[in-house]
Amino acid sequence: MEKAFEKRNLGIPATLLCVMAYIVGYAFTRSFAVLFAALLFAVVVFTFQFEDKVKTAIKQAYVIAFFVFLGDLFFEILNNILLMITISSEILDKVYNIINGIYNITVIVIFGLFVILAILNKEAKLNFISKMLGEIVPVKPQPVYQQAVYQQPMYQQPMQQPIQPMQQPIQQMQQPVQQPVIQSIQQPIQQSQQNVVVCPVCGMKNQPEAAFCAKCGTKLK
Repeated sequence: MEKAFEKRNLGIPATLLCVMAYIVGYAFTRSFAVLFAALLFAVVVFTFQFEDKVKTAIKQAYVIAFFVFLGDLFFEILNNILLMITISSEILDKVYNIINGIYNITVIVIFGLFVILAILNKEAKLNFISKMLGEIVPVKPQPVYQQAVYQQPMYQQPMQQPIQPMQQPIQQMQQPVQQPVIQSIQQPIQQSQQNVVVCPVCGMKNQPEAAFCAKCGTKLK
């Protein structure tokens, strides 16, 4: 007996347990007599830590059965209201029977689909049931704040780069221009200073072509 408890799912295939879960859930919708068997089955599954898909099948089967029970309660209340109405009761009874029949067929189809998926070993998980049971917690997206980064204006860099290479050609151009200009000015001055005629009387410096001193009038030539 101890070895049986050590086996996974007590040695029972998970597919068979899932099918049993949906059959028990549907039987619970038809009669309250199955309530004790349904609770006992759930206690065994969750106590001995069966596979997750078996637990999911039980949760979904029982939650759907609970909603079906609420639907049956609604139709029972509606039927009692119709019994109190005497006018056109036959028409209302037919409408009630049609709606109730569609509802019962829908319940059979839902549980039938879950049984077929369980036999095919395909897990059908309803997210809204997981949210109702608190298994899925909705995560709110957190706002993302972008830090402002100061960027230096791009126009400053290209303006400074061309100026540096232009300064060197300008300086090179100034040197050869200044030297010939200064030499052309100094040469006539030196030549004129060499050809100056000095007056022997007053010492006045006169131009080379002057015949008389511009200061005292002494004859120079």
